[in-house]
Amino acid sequence: MCILKNVKSLITVNGMWKTYEQRSSLIIFFYLLYIIAIQQKFNITPFHVRVFTEIPIGAGLGGSTSFVVCLAACFLYWKNLQSKNPIEFGHDLFSECVKYYAQFCEEFLQDYECASVDTNVCIFGNIIKGQLINHTENLECNYITRMKILLIDSNIRQKKWTRAKQMSTLKAETPLELEPILNTLDNVTIQMYNWLHLINNRRKDPNLVNYYRRNNSVQRSFQLIHLLLKQYDLSNEIFNRICETANNMGFEGLIGFGTRYVYILIPPSITNDEIEEISMLLKFKNFDVINTSINCEGMKLDE
Repeated sequence: MCILKNVKSLITVNGMWKTYEQRSSLIIFFYLLYIIAIQQKFNITPFHVRVFTEIPIGAGLGGSTSFVVCLAACFLYWKNLQSKNPIEFGHDLFSECVKYYAQFCEEFLQDYECASVDTNVCIFGNIIKGQLINHTENLECNYITRMKILLIDSNIRQKKWTRAKQMSTLKAETPLELEPILNTLDNVTIQMYNWLHLINNRRKDPNLVNYYRRNNSVQRSFQLIHLLLKQYDLSNEIFNRICETANNMGFEGLIGFGTRYVYILIPPSITNDEIEEISMLLKFKNFDVINTSINCEGMKLDE
């Protein structure tokens, strides 16, 4: 705590920040640099670092975790350049070391309970199934081929504490209904994960009918999750409008917990013209649309 206090004093006394986003980023930067330099025992000489991102800040897209992972990888790679026997960037030992520091930083500085999940995704680029059972988190990682998605910006931010309050209210008002709701959500998301895993087996199973069937099953999982959240007032009206717009055009939207985005998985049978059509319709309704992909390569060194 003494180190953290000194870091906060350093950036404030020297007028290094104007916004809370800048303050948070600087705290992470200097705290992470300090603990890695001390524990890994490498020499710090004058340096210049440029950190940038295309991920919107505070959007619930894992931006803070990816920021921490990039810094940890940068500092550890710097230490490696000073070593006689450096660990190759991307080696399992290097990745696990980055994971250790990034996860510690997220849990300590951000008080983030799902740090292990986000850290794994940012480093390895895999799809993660995480279950918290009896206060013990069980993670299962699988590499899934890259999949196209649309990110629809609702222009609102559902705070996690607001969603938690909604769940508490539901538990207080209808205690007998909450557990079945959670069990249903749990079963649907597990099945969705299994379908995504099976999609990756296309290389082993060239049958296109099976491939499209599995994609359709994922779409139905999206639909079931949204309908369940909507039924118990756990979804914002704006999110409902986006999902209904997508549904009317043959797509399904998935709502994240605490994010301002709706995720639309692009089926393999959809043409670029159809993607452009739904994008234009949503933009016409004043929703920003980002055409991107999930399940990419994870952490890499960009030479």
